[in-house]
Amino acid sequence: MQNKKPIIIISILCVIALALGYWYGMPKEGSGHGEGNISDDSKGPSTTSLPPTKTSVPHPQKMIFRMQSSVPTDLAWYRDSKKIVAAGNGSNELCVWDLQESKIIMSKEGFGQSVAIGPPPHNLLYTFTKKGELVALHPVTGETSLRLLQFQEPRRLRISSDYKWLAVSTRRTMFLYDLNKIGTTPATSMKMHRPAWIERFGFSPDGTRLAITHQYIGRFECWDLRQLKVAYSKVIGKHLGCSHFSPDGRFLITPSIPTGVIHVLKVESGEEIGKLIGHAGGVSSVDFTKNGHYMVSCGDIYSQGKKSDGTIRIWDFKKGVQLKSWKANQTRGTLIVKISPNEKLLASCSRDGTVKVWGWNPRN
Repeated sequence: MQNKKPIIIISILCVIALALGYWYGMPKEGSGHGEGNISDDSKGPSTTSLPPTKTSVPHPQKMIFRMQSSVPTDLAWYRDSKKIVAAGNGSNELCVWDLQESKIIMSKEGFGQSVAIGPPPHNLLYTFTKKGELVALHPVTGETSLRLLQFQEPRRLRISSDYKWLAVSTRRTMFLYDLNKIGTTPATSMKMHRPAWIERFGFSPDGTRLAITHQYIGRFECWDLRQLKVAYSKVIGKHLGCSHFSPDGRFLITPSIPTGVIHVLKVESGEEIGKLIGHAGGVSSVDFTKNGHYMVSCGDIYSQGKKSDGTIRIWDFKKGVQLKSWKANQTRGTLIVKISPNEKLLASCSRDGTVKVWGWNPRN
């Protein structure tokens, strides 16, 4: 019996060591450099840093679609959350998938690059032709309903949530139109000088502001659309990605592409109040739940020669902490993420030509 005591003691110590190793190796909600409450004006989201190798968890993928000849660079949900439309660049391609039938119901060559859904009841699909013409298509048949404007090398278009404004960007010029008077002289246009390419832009929820980020120089501008002038301009880092407002319109999200840091700014002043850290490289897109509690972000694998993690990450925006992440694409970057209007699904598109639909439940 005395000979067995050392063996028993060693066995117990091994079990304790394994338990401690498992505990410290687990990712913990709120871990990182601390927590902050985003609902408090004096505090922003805390700087959180969770290693990708420890935060990557399985996530239920509902379905996957593939574009025929393009890389999907933009996507939008139909309002019933039953269909999704993606626009591709290159040969230009526009595809609509019916999620209930799990099949493609529209594919149009020569249209794409960017897409936005117009106001009800018509819900027209606004997009570009390969020759740069802005058109509006029927959402079911794909027939051209309106031919609107001609642009040289258009990149992206967006419609404000109140359906008052339509914005179009080319490489160095931004055009803003009254959607009810489309086809007339733009309300305003901005021309940028080298190397200030317009990267992304977005409207505030109430349609009174427009945020624009400029590639390579790390500058963003916040426009007051009531007065049609720049409210303020700010430089952050060297290279900024998307611009996105929080649903309550109080905060502006703009990530740094080289570092993967997501900057959180006050809309009124442009003051930086917090950072979200977790991505290893360029963050190409973010989206929010309607109540602003949860935010999703994705990483593009191409970022000035630096490979990013290629993950999708979910954040508790109120607390400023990362909840989970998973590898959305093993070899290529993820370009866009969008939460469905009913907040039951999440769609992403990647450089490998795929559009993926995931289950969305940030609480689980």
